[in-house]
Amino acid sequence: MLKALAATGGIVGLMFWRPMVRLEDPVTIAHVLDHVDHVCRLIGPRHVGLGLETPMVGFDACENSFGPARKVSYLKGVRSMDIPELCGRDRIRTLVEGLLRRGYGDKDIAGILGGNFVRAFKEILSV
Repeated sequence: MLKALAATGGIVGLMFWRPMVRLEDPVTIAHVLDHVDHVCRLIGPRHVGLGLETPMVGFDACENSFGPARKVSYLKGVRSMDIPELCGRDRIRTLVEGLLRRGYGDKDIAGILGGNFVRAFKEILSV
């Protein structure tokens, strides 16, 4: 599916929701970066973006249907939906620092942070 998406110029927004990154505990920033690496190797960083629909404070802290009373039950019971390092105002900095440590260049990081979506929208709107 990802290869078909990339073949048509699409962008996948990777969401950092704990069960989408890894089902086993713990789930850390290293696992998130492994996830990004995997997708970038598969379809290229030009087709990867961040799905930032995760609330900045995390799902568990929200006072809505995602809040503490409704943590997700998957596999062996009730688990947090959050990745602690990615909850809070420094989550983008944390991701960028991890991408830099893994050898991503400025161009790829700028694309992953939103530039790829902007490029795709411009291409779509120019048709």
